[in-house]
Amino acid sequence: MNGSPGLTIRLAGMTSAPEFGADADLAAELATVRAELAAVRAERDRLRAELDAAEESALRWRAAALAGWNEFGQSADSGQVHREIEAMRNTLSWRVTKPLRVARSLIPTVDG
Repeated sequence: MNGSPGLTIRLAGMTSAPEFGADADLAAELATVRAELAAVRAERDRLRAELDAAEESALRWRAAALAGWNEFGQSADSGQVHREIEAMRNTLSWRVTKPLRVARSLIPTVDG
């Protein structure tokens, strides 16, 4: 029945009769889909670059924090460290968030 005048093509919910201009319609649709795909790929690449930059920033921050903590640990006597820790534990925010820390310690992690 290929080529019969009443043949209708159904693809992804679209109906098109094989008539003059159908090829042009498909070509236009293909061009639209390709443009949308290019836009999605560009957005993906932009987001990857943003993620890479954020990861690099986090690594730099972590290195700086560790260096600062190491410097603090080397320059401070143990009494000063204990006083700093005790001062932190006596803050309102530390006391208010204690139930959250306890609850989190009770939840098993993926790592085990």
